[in-house]
Amino acid sequence: MNTEYIDINDIAVSGEPKERITKRPIWQIVGRGAVGIGMMLFRTKATLISGGFFLILAVMSYFVIPDTPVLDLYDDCMVVHHPFDTGKAFLIKYDWLNTWSVDGANTRTVFTLKDGSGFAVNTARFNRAYNVLKKILPDKMEKTLVEKVQTRREKGKQGKLN
Repeated sequence: MNTEYIDINDIAVSGEPKERITKRPIWQIVGRGAVGIGMMLFRTKATLISGGFFLILAVMSYFVIPDTPVLDLYDDCMVVHHPFDTGKAFLIKYDWLNTWSVDGANTRTVFTLKDGSGFAVNTARFNRAYNVLKKILPDKMEKTLVEKVQTRREKGKQGKLN
């Protein structure tokens, strides 16, 4: 269970990835643009300047933040890409995984392997990571995360979601 980055061409996987998680935070960029447009609708000097700033920030974010892959999920394995070098990655077979968990506060996905080691993948799209991993690897989800989701779901049904 080697988690050392190697040349991406040396990794042998068959077929196309079922799912790909990338780095660009699309909804945050759209949100910034919407805030900018909303502020500009008030048409005062301060809101025009602030709205223009948010709009420029959204456009710049879209073009500056690269849409590089973070995780490629295949039928029997996943490829974890290096955060800075697009030519490097490592392969993890699903058999090697013990648990996975998504930490929304730090925007990362944490994986623990059966040999006791672990690694974290930093992605701004942690909601997408959670949804994709829950669909592909539901049995490997960390038990405390399952309990937390079930508790929130039950509180939501009771109308006590605070």
